Amino acid sequence: MMPAMDTLATPANIASLIARNLVPAVGVLFLGWSAGNLLVLYYLDTILSAAVVMLLIARHITGLGKAGQRRRPLEGPLNWIGGTLIVLVYAGATVYFELFPDRALAWLNPKESKPDHSA
Repeated sequence: MMPAMDTLATPANIASLIARNLVPAVGVLFLGWSAGNLLVLYYLDTILSAAVVMLLIARHITGLGKAGQRRRPLEGPLNWIGGTLIVLVYAGATVYFELFPDRALAWLNPKESKPDHSA
């Protein structure tokens, strides 16, 4: 049986949450940090977090660590290369769709994506 999680919002937990969220704002406003750089860091953090969740789902789907069995880590270089490729394809596709949405979605309506030179 798993122990119950401590979900109490203590003053120390609330202060820590507020401080962690104020650091970027204080950095941009008073320390000359670049807001653009912070946005890129937040974006990459989101992409990598989603990639980790995707790998955990892939681990669940492939049966690594069935219920009641000892979980085994990725074994051998091929498993690590495969996992890395999954993350790179996901992250690359996500960044491509964000940077070039017109090109990435052109296959939905190919007639409109080709210029008309008949005139």
